[in-house]
Amino acid sequence: MTRRTFLTTALALFSLPGLLFGQAEKQAVEQAERGWAKAVVAGDLAALEKIFADDLIYTHSSGMTDSKADYIAKLRSGQTKYVSVDYDSMTVKVYGDSAIVHSKARIKAQSATGGIDSNLVMLHVWQKSGGSWKLVAHQTTKLL
Repeated sequence: MTRRTFLTTALALFSLPGLLFGQAEKQAVEQAERGWAKAVVAGDLAALEKIFADDLIYTHSSGMTDSKADYIAKLRSGQTKYVSVDYDSMTVKVYGDSAIVHSKARIKAQSATGGIDSNLVMLHVWQKSGGSWKLVAHQTTKLL
């Protein structure tokens, strides 16, 4: 084995754990993201209490911004009821204990003002805290 081959092989082997760890974290964030969608559709407020960071910033496509307490109160009151969250695409980028999920999704919901059926671009910011991923920011923009 030449020295060059040895160095290339050694470098690849030392990089492998980092690549595998990165892929595992990416999958964990995607699982957290899909857990959010499942919880909002099910109206599972206990799950959302665990998913949302205490300092959550939740900005809707209308421009309205809620805190964790405000948003959960709206869901609890029945002001908003999600019917479905269907992802068209999703990109997950992990940066240590932070992650960004950029997606396109169709969200159907019922609100006090009527039915909602929107195609959205969604940006979620996640932070790993206490061994689990917490949603710290939500931002949606309507696609025309």
